[in-house]
Amino acid sequence: MAVPLEIGVDHLIQQRRHDLEVIRHSALRLGLELQAASDTATSGQITVLTSPHEVSLALPQLCQVAEQELRILVRSPADGYPIPEAAQGVSRKVALDLSLAELSVKGDAEVRLARDLPTNLAIADREMALLPLEQNALIVRRGNLFDALEALFEAVWARGTPLAQEPNDTIDMQDRELLSLLVAGLTDDAAGARLNMSRRTVARRVQRLMMVTGAHSRLQLGWWARERDWLS
Repeated sequence: MAVPLEIGVDHLIQQRRHDLEVIRHSALRLGLELQAASDTATSGQITVLTSPHEVSLALPQLCQVAEQELRILVRSPADGYPIPEAAQGVSRKVALDLSLAELSVKGDAEVRLARDLPTNLAIADREMALLPLEQNALIVRRGNLFDALEALFEAVWARGTPLAQEPNDTIDMQDRELLSLLVAGLTDDAAGARLNMSRRTVARRVQRLMMVTGAHSRLQLGWWARERDWLS
């Protein structure tokens, strides 16, 4: 059933906020429980890093372990958690908090934006994960907790919006006006008539904007435009 685009975008945003809020509370509760229960340095599948020196080396060491893929959540690099580069042949998936939309990720990486990330996290292949806590950090190997951290990453990733890595290759005033009209519910023909564009030009501009942002649909493009304040 067709609905105005702005209603569909608002519904999508609200649903994503709800899903990520559930993930956030679960991750925070899990981290607090683990921190309270872990007084020993090593415990089977989990290694607790307590010294600042160990914590600072954990991420570079994890990157060296990765042979195929790094999956990374970045809530805030200011927490002493930089975005690592990967060795040659190792792919990267990086999910950034929406507040970091302007952050540049060096090197080849698939990048998405998501609202209210619950934690920083790095996963090397399907073998090992790094979960920073307030003062310490956990190295997590394969097991139930590792599976939960993988599920956390995949949930955030699935709900993320692809981020174009060339944000300046973007948008002029006509693009802003066009997006605003389309989000307001105008058809391609009506928006084109308002801006003195042909329907083909409207479609071409929309397609280019989808390529720039990595959006897979017009609905996702509308959400992206609203989050980046691209609407007039």
